[in-house]
Amino acid sequence: NNGELWGSVWENGIFNYEKFKEVVAITHRFLDNTVTLGEFPLSENKSVAERGRRIGIGTIGFAHALIELKIKYGSEEHIEFIEKVYSIMRDTAYLASASTAEEKGCFPAYTPSYLDTPWAKRLPRHIKNKIKLSGMRNVALLSCPPCGDTGIFTNLSNGIEPIPSKKFTRGTKHKFLDPLYEKYEGDKNYEPYFIGMYDVTPEQHLKIQSEIQIYIDNSITKTVNVAKGKENNFKKAILSE
Repeated sequence: NNGELWGSVWENGIFNYEKFKEVVAITHRFLDNTVTLGEFPLSENKSVAERGRRIGIGTIGFAHALIELKIKYGSEEHIEFIEKVYSIMRDTAYLASASTAEEKGCFPAYTPSYLDTPWAKRLPRHIKNKIKLSGMRNVALLSCPPCGDTGIFTNLSNGIEPIPSKKFTRGTKHKFLDPLYEKYEGDKNYEPYFIGMYDVTPEQHLKIQSEIQIYIDNSITKTVNVAKGKENNFKKAILSE
């Protein structure tokens, strides 16, 4: 149920940070168990997976959360939201991994030199202290996959992308309303927050990715949509970065 899924971390326009921490911790446990219980086509696959126990806690419904919270995609308020949400996501996941290492053991390839890596050096001090005592269950924990098919199945916006548009065509003939636009169509309080993918400038797309990447230890999938005739603006944005 969409309402239940969205309501798990935000309700009545308010983001529930405590609930979010619970969801991240549970997701860590689930994905770590998946490494143990998962079936692999080759023994080599299984060996690599178990040696590092790499997982990828990700994001879906990002743009829909912004609309519900009345935050414009690409705005300064959006950047502030990223800093708060993704720092909590990172810190909660890392504390969960260290706690699970106490319970079940570290990933087999773990050594104390883990704390000397550039990524680990950027972690908050209390987390580094926890890792020093407990080690880590997983070599890496966080990712931002595209979530294309998952977004379609759940009626949630894809990954960290803006919505395509309030109304859009998929393929050649299938016309769609964004699920939240269908919910709030005609409500002037929400109208300004339906930011489509071509309403976001190349510079804003790059800014969003770079801000989120600060808190992500694996990789990010991000699409930069460039309106026809504005390709040169995109090239200038890339060069300026």
